[in-house]
Amino acid sequence: MRTFFFSPPSGIVLGCTVLCCTALGCDAGNAPIESRIRLDPEPPGAACASGGVAIHAGRDTNRSGELDDEEIDETEVVCNGADGPTGANGTPGADGLPGADGLPGADGLPGADGAPGPAGLAMGEPVRLDDGSNPEFISGEAESDGILVVDLGATTGAARRITLGPDAASREWFCYECTTVPVPAGWSWQVEVDNYRFANLTVWWTPLEPPE
Repeated sequence: MRTFFFSPPSGIVLGCTVLCCTALGCDAGNAPIESRIRLDPEPPGAACASGGVAIHAGRDTNRSGELDDEEIDETEVVCNGADGPTGANGTPGADGLPGADGLPGADGLPGADGAPGPAGLAMGEPVRLDDGSNPEFISGEAESDGILVVDLGATTGAARRITLGPDAASREWFCYECTTVPVPAGWSWQVEVDNYRFANLTVWWTPLEPPE
């Protein structure tokens, strides 16, 4: 749609204005009535599926400088074109920086107790050793500074060796056929007995009294 506007020569407009003002007197109520247009958005609907622009034309009869609704004489609607096809996806952007670590989760439930380990030789109670060539072992860890006592009674057919160390992995030979051994707190000890006949073995721990 094309819209044409006619603009008379400035001399005619000026002459008309002078004559009108001379004959009628110039005031706001007698100012010339001008033609105006107004553009309003046209929402999508029956007139335009994709919306557009409504072009209103008319005369500014109340001389407000704007075209009011009641002053509209003619309306033409110019519609927007239909949406084009969707474009291809762009290249993926670079990965963002890693987010902050979340708060630690709650502690899990305690696990089930493990199966009981094999029974060892009792501390402080006589243990009857089998008659054979396999060695017998009893070991522990000193809870405080003290004395380890090893007693085979009157047995003459058994030999005893004692190893000591800061932990079980680093124990070393300390003495042979000894019956009392000082052991520092936290150290690991082990008594090994080679028995050639039945023997009664008694091992106990005697903590040292703290100095006064």
